[in-house]
Amino acid sequence: MEKKHSPLAVIMFFLLVSGIVSCSTSPPKILDVFHQLDVVRDVESGAQHEEFSFFLLVDDDDGTGDIHEIILTHTEEELQWRLTSDEWREVDRNGELWIGGSGFRRNNGNPVPRGKYLVEVVDKGSESAESEFFISPDLTALKNDPLPEHVFPQFQPGEDRLIKGRGDQVSVFLSSRDGTFLKSETVLMNDVEEPMLQQWKDAGAASFQLHSYLEDRGFGVVNGPFQLADVP
Repeated sequence: MEKKHSPLAVIMFFLLVSGIVSCSTSPPKILDVFHQLDVVRDVESGAQHEEFSFFLLVDDDDGTGDIHEIILTHTEEELQWRLTSDEWREVDRNGELWIGGSGFRRNNGNPVPRGKYLVEVVDKGSESAESEFFISPDLTALKNDPLPEHVFPQFQPGEDRLIKGRGDQVSVFLSSRDGTFLKSETVLMNDVEEPMLQQWKDAGAASFQLHSYLEDRGFGVVNGPFQLADVP
C-alpha cells in the first residue's frame, strides 16, 4: 500500500531543503596572480634588502567580503605568511579588485627564497582555492652584491624637487607617520609641484618611497623613505 504524506510534512521538507541550499556557500576561485621581487634601499643608511609583493584576482559568488584569509607558503624553506582582511591591501586595476600585499621578506635579512610559492585563499565557510607562483632563480638581485645607488630612483628636495630615474615615470608609495601604507600613484620623472605635495599631505602622508621596475633585470627597485617634512 502506498504511503501518503501529509501536506504539512511536504511543506516542512521543502523548507528544509531550501534552507540547506540558502546556507550553502560557493568556494572562492583564484583567477590570476601577480608577483614581483624588489630590492629596497634605505635612503639614510644605504642598506639594501629583498622583499616581494603579490596580489590575487579572486572571484567569489558570495562576494569578496566572504574571503577570510590568504595563506602564502614556501614549502621548501618552511616559510609562511598569513593575511586577513585587516592586513591585505585592495587595489582596483581597470575595474578589477585585486587583494594582497607587499613587504614580504626574511627576518634575517637574507635574500628572498627563489622557487615555488603556494597561495591559498580561505573563505568564511572554510572553503578554499589554491594557486602557485615562482620566483625565478635567475633573478640575481642581491644574491651576489648590493646594487649601485644609481639604479634606484632618486629624489632631490631642492627648489626643483626633482624625481630622477630610468624611464619616464615612477611609482610613489605614500606612508603615514607610523609607517602604515596609504596608497600608491604614478608620477612623471619631473618636478614635484606644490599642489601634488599638498595632496599627499592632505591624504595623511608623512613620507614616501619611489619605485621603478627594471625591465631588463626582471625585478623592481625601491628607494626611500623621503620625509615630506624635509621638502621645502
